[in-house]
Amino acid sequence: MLRTLEVHQYALIEHLRVEWQSGFTTLTGETGSGKSILLGALGLALGERADASNIRKGAEKCWVEAVFDGTPQTHQWLEQKGLDVFEEITIRRELGIQGRSRAFVNDTPVNLGDLRELAAQLVDLHGQDDTRALLEREHRLNWIDARLEHPGSAEAYRSAWEAYRKAQEHLDQLKKEWGGVDPDYLKFQLNELEALRVADQDWEALDNQRSTLLHADAIRSALLLAWQSLEGGGDGAPDALGLLRMVEKQLGAACSLLPRLESLHTELIGALTQLKEVSREITREADAIQEDPVALEQLHDQFDELNRLMTKHRCQEVSQLVALYNQYRNQWDRWCESEVSREEAATRLMECEALLKETAQVWTQRRMEAGERLAVDISEALKELHMPHAQLILQWRTRNSWDAWGTDDVDWLFSANPGSPPLPLHQVASGGERSRLMLAIKSVVEDGQGVPTIVLDEIDTGVSGQIAEKMARTMQRMAASRQVLAITHLPQVAAAGGHQWEVAKWVEAGLTTTQVLPLTGAARVLAIARMLSGTEVSDAATQHAQSLLDALRSETPIQSH
Repeated sequence: MLRTLEVHQYALIEHLRVEWQSGFTTLTGETGSGKSILLGALGLALGERADASNIRKGAEKCWVEAVFDGTPQTHQWLEQKGLDVFEEITIRRELGIQGRSRAFVNDTPVNLGDLRELAAQLVDLHGQDDTRALLEREHRLNWIDARLEHPGSAEAYRSAWEAYRKAQEHLDQLKKEWGGVDPDYLKFQLNELEALRVADQDWEALDNQRSTLLHADAIRSALLLAWQSLEGGGDGAPDALGLLRMVEKQLGAACSLLPRLESLHTELIGALTQLKEVSREITREADAIQEDPVALEQLHDQFDELNRLMTKHRCQEVSQLVALYNQYRNQWDRWCESEVSREEAATRLMECEALLKETAQVWTQRRMEAGERLAVDISEALKELHMPHAQLILQWRTRNSWDAWGTDDVDWLFSANPGSPPLPLHQVASGGERSRLMLAIKSVVEDGQGVPTIVLDEIDTGVSGQIAEKMARTMQRMAASRQVLAITHLPQVAAAGGHQWEVAKWVEAGLTTTQVLPLTGAARVLAIARMLSGTEVSDAATQHAQSLLDALRSETPIQSH
């Protein structure tokens, strides 16, 4: 429950601190006194939108601090978020003149998303015209789920949904990783390079081979001329080897007469031996050189394809083309591996989808059963609020997609009077009917979360008399299991509270200030009398106020005056 609310420099509030009690507390005050401001301050602490215009005139910042009793649920949440766990939970929100706000839970900074998540477990804040919950699918389904006789059906679906969601994310991630790759294009590029065997060829050797074949006739002719120059061509022309043999013979004769020439003679013999080997090698090379037009044409084709691919891929060197081939090869191998992973992920997703469909069907059936019970309970609560002929019909629809709430949607059709067809809630015209319907729902539903505090801001708008008394009794019953804070203009509701606070404002030094004051004894009787008769309080109004207080603290019906 809410223990204290402290507000500093917010709107008309300079500073106030309110210590709240358990049970049913009512807040009253004249129109414009600041009741909505107090509610706005609480909303700021709970994570609602911050606006620098809410800072009191002349101040640089405002802050609101709310202290709540913790619950097992909130303690578990705090542990999950790594926040300090104490018996009490202190929430603080600060707002600067520049519009920037900060939030703290137990003195630890938190983001607004976490603050709102925690606040939803502590307070159900219902505004004056706040029927949004009736129009929001999640709230309608949550109220029904609170009445499930077999809550395991919801848990089974949510488990299946989580598995399905993760499987979908995994498959999407695998697709995203390869989203920019066209496998057909990749394979085509790879096939071109593989057909040329670009990474397997010694392109320098092939280029030499092509050059040899291209100039085979000229090379062979040159070799034959060289051989003839060494060995003689048979036409009587002097040959190099013949001349060197003559030199060797003459030098040998000189050695016999001059021994120191022996070394020269030995060197010459070695040169003759080398030249003879050169002559034989020239002969072998000349015999090996053969013209091969077919092979030459094939080499031309290979190099034409090489040049085409180098131009296509903007490569200056063959090594760059080889590197590109290796890149394509690696990409293709990884693509094939990922294709296996994607197929496995798609299979897993189909399995999860089948389980999701199965659990969704079970949950839908359980919900429809719970919805019937809830509609009966709300109808009974409406009878106590003087709407004996009210009808509430739940009209179920199936959505085309899954989410955390299943595939269900449900329209709540309402009729207040006999003979009137049930209509969607947003078409219900009477503000009083909407107020009583919302109170009936709040009285039988706790959103499945056991929220310990509910704040009702003029939920009794549009009603009076006997209906006001019945609404007051309903709020009293609600307060038996949770803390109820109700802002009201109805004397019957004000008198029903176990505690009453009055919101008042006054002008001091040119500034308007709002304060919240507890009402007890004669002051409370006077405040309720003013609500009955206006500024001029008569003895009859005072007596009526006292009778309201007496009657609403018992089961005694209120006597008309």
